Amino acid sequence: MAIVKLDKSRLSEIEDLWKELNLHHHRLSSNFKQYFDTLTFQDRVKQLVCKESLSLFAASDAGAYVGYCIATADRNRGEIDSIYVKASHRGQGIGHELMMRAMEWLRAQYCTETVIYVAEGNEQALSFYEKYSFTKRYTVMGKIKD
Repeated sequence: MAIVKLDKSRLSEIEDLWKELNLHHHRLSSNFKQYFDTLTFQDRVKQLVCKESLSLFAASDAGAYVGYCIATADRNRGEIDSIYVKASHRGQGIGHELMMRAMEWLRAQYCTETVIYVAEGNEQALSFYEKYSFTKRYTVMGKIKD
């Protein structure tokens, strides 16, 4: 298992993993299935590349990517924008390694605040983020156009 840092021009290399994560969110969501149905990888990339600085870490096993983490920094605010590990590779510390690399990169970007947005339905991920000292700060509610 190797963790590699990829340039943002290589985001397309994790498209299949991102689609798995999007499907995961779709399955778990009670209220926003339509959002995940219509969200495309290309739309997500457009949202990410406009940020000041982006870092992509990918976990590779036998030449295939099995996980990734995208972190962005905008001024002194960092974000873990997306993190995913294939179900077949969970429990092996890959998520931890990806998170540690992303957090180190954010520190090097002088981020004084780091946020993670957790999709409705994916609350089981909260305990993972709490291991890295993230705590709930806001509850954001949303509504998709009727």
